[in-house]
Amino acid sequence: MSQPYASFHHALFEQHPAATLLVDPAGLDILDANPAAATLYGYGREMLCRMTLADLADAAPGAVRQHLQAACAGTRNPFSVRQRTAWGALQDAEIHASTLRTDAGECLCCTVRDVTERMQHLRALEEYRTFFNHLPVAFYRATPGPEGRFLRINPAMARLLGSDSPEQLMDRSIASLYVDPADRVKFSDALLERGELLRHEMEMRTLNDRTIWVADTAYLHRDADGRQVFDGVLEDITRRRELELELAHQAAHDQLTGLYNRRRAEMLLDQEIHRAERYHNSLSVLMFDLDHFKRVNDNHGHAQGDAVLARIAREILAQVRDTDAVARWGGEEFMVLLPGTDAEGARKLAEKLRKAVAAIQLAQVGQVTISIGTACYLPGEGEDSLLHRLDEALYAAKGAGRNRLVDAAHLTDSCVNGDS
Repeated sequence: MSQPYASFHHALFEQHPAATLLVDPAGLDILDANPAAATLYGYGREMLCRMTLADLADAAPGAVRQHLQAACAGTRNPFSVRQRTAWGALQDAEIHASTLRTDAGECLCCTVRDVTERMQHLRALEEYRTFFNHLPVAFYRATPGPEGRFLRINPAMARLLGSDSPEQLMDRSIASLYVDPADRVKFSDALLERGELLRHEMEMRTLNDRTIWVADTAYLHRDADGRQVFDGVLEDITRRRELELELAHQAAHDQLTGLYNRRRAEMLLDQEIHRAERYHNSLSVLMFDLDHFKRVNDNHGHAQGDAVLARIAREILAQVRDTDAVARWGGEEFMVLLPGTDAEGARKLAEKLRKAVAAIQLAQVGQVTISIGTACYLPGEGEDSLLHRLDEALYAAKGAGRNRLVDAAHLTDSCVNGDS
C-alpha cells in the first residue's frame, strides 16, 4: 500500500468516532485499539493491547470466538455481547467484525458500539409486553365513537370477549359487542366529555354469544400520532350482577310459591294507588283465602300443605294478565293487584279464579276451594281504607259459607254463591 493510502487509513483508524479494535483471529489478542476504544472501555491503549477480546467480554472465550466466526462468515454480523469496562460496569455492545488482509497477515477489524441504552429500552419494552400479555386483567386501546375499533387488546381481553386471539377482535365494530349498540354511543360520548369513566357497568355480548356484564374503567388521551384514543380495563362482573338479581328476587318474593311477598305487594299497591290518583285510572284488588286450610295441614301434614299452596299459586298466575301482580299476603292468604281494572272486571276475574281452583283435584288432598273479597279503589280513600274494605269483603265471603266471592261495594247485598 502506498504511503498516502497508508497515512489515510491510519488517520481513519485513529480519528474514527466508533471504538475500533484490531484482533488476532487465532488467540483473540488485541493488536491495536483506537482512542475511541480506549474511551469506551476505560483502559489505556497500551493496556488494551495486552488484553484479548475475551477479556473484555462477559462471556467465555469459546463463545466470543463463535460469534466472531459467524460474523466473518456473514451469518450474524453484527453480533451482541455484554462486556465489562475498566471500572467494572457491564455494557451491552454490538460488534461488527470483518477480516482485514495486510502484508503482515490477516486480522479482524472489530467496530464496537455501546448499545446499553437501546437494550435497556428493549428489555423494558419486552417486560411491558410480557406484563401486558400475561396479566389476567383485560386491557384495551380503542378509537372513540359508535364505530370505534380496538387498536390493541391483550389475551385476557380476548378471552373475556370469547375470542380465540386478539386479532379476531381487531376488525370488529366495538358497538357490535354491546347487547344494545346505543350503549356504546352513550359510553363514548360520556368519556369524550368527562375524560374518564370509573367502573361504568354495561352488558356486552361475546363472540360465542354469551351475555356478560362488565365494569369498564377508561381514560381519554392522545397517542403518539395525536389521535384521541380510549385506554381501558374491563372487569367481568356477571356473577356479581347475578347474585344481586338473586338477592333482589329473594327480597321481593315468597320462597315457597314464587309469588311476590307481602312487603313487595305493599310497595306495588302504594305505587298503583299513586298512579290511579294521578291518571284517574281504575284499580281493583282481590284478596282470597284457602278454605279450611288448617284441615289440610292437620290431616295430611305441612309438606302437603305447602304443596297445595304452591299448586294454587301456579294456577292463579296462569289465569291473570302479565300486568297484574299476585302476592302471598300471609299464610294461606293471597292478594291479586289489578291495575286498570274496574269493579265489574275484578268480579269477573275473581269468579274465574274461584272456579279454576275448585276444578283442581289434588292427589292426596282432593278439592280445595277459596273465598274471595274484591274491592275497587275509591279516589282519595288511601291504602288503609282500601285494605280494610277488602278485609271485610273476604271475611264476609268466609262467613257466608266459603267458596264464594264478595265485592266490598256490595257488603249489604247477598253474596254470590259458588258451585259446590
